[in-house]
Amino acid sequence: MRLFVGFPLPEDIRFQLEVCQPAPESQLRLVERANLHITLHFLGEADANVVHEALCSIQFNSFQVRIDRLGSFSGREGSKTLWAGVLESNELEQLHNIIGERLVEKGFKLEKRKYKPHVTLVRCKKNHDRKIVQSFINRAFIPMEFKAECFSLFHSDLKMGYPRYSRLYDYPLN
Repeated sequence: MRLFVGFPLPEDIRFQLEVCQPAPESQLRLVERANLHITLHFLGEADANVVHEALCSIQFNSFQVRIDRLGSFSGREGSKTLWAGVLESNELEQLHNIIGERLVEKGFKLEKRKYKPHVTLVRCKKNHDRKIVQSFINRAFIPMEFKAECFSLFHSDLKMGYPRYSRLYDYPLN
């Protein structure tokens, strides 16, 4: 199974983020509201039972998560990813590290890139309109917050080239 660990977002936050997305067009792939989340660790193909075993004993306090800006990552061959950025915090970094340690103990290899918490909103193909990206980045953005009360193990299932995410397990935060 293709798996990742992340935060599910409350419906009101997903709705507000969906409003930030540009209008649909052929060179943009908008992330569906139901799929909006914050990734903590991407695992790729993995055994869900082994991952669950690694995560089920984690004890951590709930905390506030602040989504505070819009931005973009450049991809291969001119593609772009448009995102809403998550303010880094000690709690978020600690939880990310604890989850990572548990996964490594079970034999998983973690990504080498520095963790940059965000919510992916749009994937732009290489021939996208640059004005759309600039307009997205320059738009007024009102920060939003929610209380992270759990993290989850998600399954990513590709259907006709589009991912569908489903939560397999939730891990409550105290």
